[in-house]
Amino acid sequence: AFTCLSYPGILPGNGPAANAAGLVLTTNYIASTNWRIGVPRYFLDRAVLAARNLDEAVRIACHPQRAFAFHFNLASATEKRILSVETSLDQQAVWEVTGLYVHTNHLVLAATRDAPQDPDYVGSSSTSRYRVLSAWREGVLADLDRVDRSSLVSALSSHQGKPYSPCRHPAGSVTGQTLATSLFDLSARTWTLTPGNPCRTEAHQMVWPS
Repeated sequence: AFTCLSYPGILPGNGPAANAAGLVLTTNYIASTNWRIGVPRYFLDRAVLAARNLDEAVRIACHPQRAFAFHFNLASATEKRILSVETSLDQQAVWEVTGLYVHTNHLVLAATRDAPQDPDYVGSSSTSRYRVLSAWREGVLADLDRVDRSSLVSALSSHQGKPYSPCRHPAGSVTGQTLATSLFDLSARTWTLTPGNPCRTEAHQMVWPS
């Protein structure tokens, strides 16, 4: 069983999700300029939701016949681990997350970051948000015990770097906006979901599947 936030017309798994085995999945679109005939990333998202542990989830995410680059955040409430998995067509990288980790919509790990990506997309939307959140991360690293739910949501509510800020609002010709903000607590097995922009709306407690 799984519970997920689904985008209209797209298979479950592309939005934040948790399954009954204690696995959490969130993803980041990667603006790759390479593709091939193969397994679409949406099918890999959906398949990960059936995984029972992180090893199985990583094997699915790194399917050798994948058609496109992608980024998977994989976490396990049972194993108490978080993995960042980046894939290009020919390379893959798995990073064991400790402390505080930031990722947006471009490849950053050593084995994959040189894969061809759309420079306009990376240079505008993704890099701007990555810089803002990385600067916040650097500012709190010395005292991670103080980083709680409210401080995480506050960081994701930032309008610094707008219109390509962590909290996105339509501005002029830039029409995209934040659809929702998810916060998973692996220890408590809780999922807090804020629909719409986190700077404006209240969070709701979601049911973790069992």
